[in-house]
Amino acid sequence: MEEKAEYYKNKAVATAYQGRFDIAEQALKRAEELGMAKEEILMCSAEMLIAQGRYEEALQVYQEIKTENPLLIRKIASLALKAAEKNTDWITTAVGHYEWLKKMQFASYADQMNLATAYSMARWEKKAVSQLKEMNILYPNKYEICLKLGILSYNAELKKAVAHRDFTQAKEYVKKADNLYKYSGMKEKDAQLESMLEILKEY
Repeated sequence: MEEKAEYYKNKAVATAYQGRFDIAEQALKRAEELGMAKEEILMCSAEMLIAQGRYEEALQVYQEIKTENPLLIRKIASLALKAAEKNTDWITTAVGHYEWLKKMQFASYADQMNLATAYSMARWEKKAVSQLKEMNILYPNKYEICLKLGILSYNAELKKAVAHRDFTQAKEYVKKADNLYKYSGMKEKDAQLESMLEILKEY
């Protein structure tokens, strides 16, 4: 019975991503009828909403699930960060979940970068800089960290009166990012890095 329920749950998710939402709904209903646990049904419902691009609704479903599963916490954090691009109310959810991953030592490099991004989106620039400086020690060869530090430094200077602006630090970070990028062996150009190099030529 449990195996059949799992089959219908997987079918619900697969058909949702194929855009066959009526079939997905029927499959989910069948999984529930076969006794699938409420938590599994909720996670499936959320995944089906994600397939439709209904991120905020998916987040609301996820919040009904009490969990300390790092994989699910990461999924919620990532989804909240995406939802925050349109509705900034979700940024604190993203921050909270990424901070939990970091505190519990489950945070990957990507999670830590996303935490810095979330801090920036929340306009907590000092926290973003602190997070990136901490990462710069752990991952000294990652050009993206220096690039983000350069951008944050540049934006901080732009907020000052023209006479008090000093882009030295921003230029140093971006130059270091450029060197690390060149040594990384990547062939394709990073558009954001190229843009910052061009912008900082003026200063």
